[in-house]
Amino acid sequence: MQSFRNFIIRIASCARARQWLASFPLTRHISRSQSQGLFDLCAGFVYTQILYAFVESRLHTELAGGPMNVDAIARHTNLSAPVAERLIRGATSLGLAVQHNDDQYSLGLKGAALIDNPGVVAMILHHAKLYRDLSDPMALMRGDVKETEIGAFWSYLADDRHESMVQEMTNTYSDLMASSQIMIAEIVTTSFDFKPYQRIIDIGGGTGTFMQHVADVAPTADLNIFDLPQVATAATERFKRAGIGDRITAIGGDFKNGDLPPNADLMTLVRVAYDHSDETVLALLKKAHAALPNGGRLLIAEPFAGDRAHDRTSDAYFNFYLLAMQSGRVRTFAEHKALLTAAGFSSVSRHSTINPALAQLALATK
Repeated sequence: MQSFRNFIIRIASCARARQWLASFPLTRHISRSQSQGLFDLCAGFVYTQILYAFVESRLHTELAGGPMNVDAIARHTNLSAPVAERLIRGATSLGLAVQHNDDQYSLGLKGAALIDNPGVVAMILHHAKLYRDLSDPMALMRGDVKETEIGAFWSYLADDRHESMVQEMTNTYSDLMASSQIMIAEIVTTSFDFKPYQRIIDIGGGTGTFMQHVADVAPTADLNIFDLPQVATAATERFKRAGIGDRITAIGGDFKNGDLPPNADLMTLVRVAYDHSDETVLALLKKAHAALPNGGRLLIAEPFAGDRAHDRTSDAYFNFYLLAMQSGRVRTFAEHKALLTAAGFSSVSRHSTINPALAQLALATK
């Protein structure tokens, strides 16, 4: 198989061979497909900017009300008609919109997926920072870029976060985390059985979006989140507004400089470990091991690297997002297992989810 793959690569590397493949009827489709794929990689940034403009102008919500022509789209977006036509035609080519015979446009399947999906919309708008940070990827990878917008946004990871993290920033990043966590919370709570556990603590739980989903599937459990004091305060207020203040307790603390709450039979780390270095994660896992009783479990939920079917999500997107954040990395299951074993856990198992590209599970037992 490897020798055949090498043969194909040699052919694809030869200009004359590519020309022959493109003209030969039996290989023409494959050749065109590969050429289009390569072009899509080149044009990907343009596609993301069309998506960003489509969302930023709230064209998706306007089209949800019914079909629109170019003039109506121009009025809504405050663009000239020719430019508005460029935007809607670009969006149509990406599946965000659909054109009808009468020159009317309505939502396409991808556009419809944005409706009532605040997490996806928030992340699309948030990615404007990432695009700017990746404008010179080689400089970023060499370490020439000392400060990034993504890194500044997630400034709670910095060592001086208690001094620099004002309440406005707390609310901003907590709101984004809450909206972006909805999809992950649904994936994890659908894929893992929380009912057997009596006391659950979500470490780095933000304002409690994930734990609120756990409350729906484990109605009798004692539920808690543990996060920075500013975030825990915001979570408590959010729980009160939602009328669930008696179901979930927010505990303020700092896992870098203090112990974790004890006596949980299940601790969860949902998209937390990949934010941090191996040294920080190992220290956190040791604290989790110390806080858990014998037989207690720790559940890690996040993308795993090295799975061929999902490499583009984890090894490309998440790894470069974390590079721009200047903290953490995506790990393979074997790397998670090594850290958990080093922290003292005796049993580590891997579990898939309904969407393994976005999250997989490592379950460790003390």
